[in-house]
Amino acid sequence: ENVPASWSGREHPAASDARSMSSPSRAPVLLVLLGVVVAMLPGCDSRVEPPPIRILAASSLESVAISNPAHGSREVSVGASSVLAMQLIAGAPADVVLLADPLWMDELEAEGVVDAGSRVEIARNRLVLAVPLGEGTPSGDGIPAGRLAIAEPRHVPLGRYTIEALRSLGWWTSLEDRVVLASDAGAVLALVESGEVDAGVVYASDARRSRRIEVVRILDESLHRPIRCEAARISDRDSAGAFIDRLLKPAGRAMVETLGFQAPGNPERRNGHE
Repeated sequence: ENVPASWSGREHPAASDARSMSSPSRAPVLLVLLGVVVAMLPGCDSRVEPPPIRILAASSLESVAISNPAHGSREVSVGASSVLAMQLIAGAPADVVLLADPLWMDELEAEGVVDAGSRVEIARNRLVLAVPLGEGTPSGDGIPAGRLAIAEPRHVPLGRYTIEALRSLGWWTSLEDRVVLASDAGAVLALVESGEVDAGVVYASDARRSRRIEVVRILDESLHRPIRCEAARISDRDSAGAFIDRLLKPAGRAMVETLGFQAPGNPERRNGHE
């Protein structure tokens, strides 16, 4: 087939355009455009949120765990100090632990679970005798009538402090057959609030946040061991240390007192206890 002379030695315009589009000089531009499109797609944000800080807190210290400002999210699990300690010894994952009794923190330190250098007293608490709202006051001798709710004394710090106080008052013999045992501090409060018992011994911090009970007596601190609440770091995450550090600052201590606790007797990092 004869080719027109005017086309001799010339490339078809379409072929020239196709080659220019595939030229290496255009590749960087295409890659940049592709990157912009990918970045705009949902779920393709390059910023990765850190995992939440994991906090195990005695039930009486739940308010401290959730009120302490923290950067990022947090997961808070609550329970009796003894139960939390056993979970940690068994290998439960956590970053920070808040307990209501130094004896259980001693166990964790002996097992090498907590960073002993991070262990610190963050607050103190009081015991109060409370009754359902509108139920009046105890008898003239102060001994509550009817059924009395207390925390289980073998494993729950509140229960141990309560037994110490009741024995010091000379009340235990007359109350022993009328006590109702509860699994932790929150359970004692719930029994009093619901009216299922006539009275209960609860922490002052728990009584302060309840609108369904009234305090009829504040038990003297000399009746039992000091109620010292401690925090310690489990992991080496920076957020764990920062969480505890905030509790030691003036704003953190003010927050703790607002929640019904007393200021710590010795808010310094330490090993062991008094």
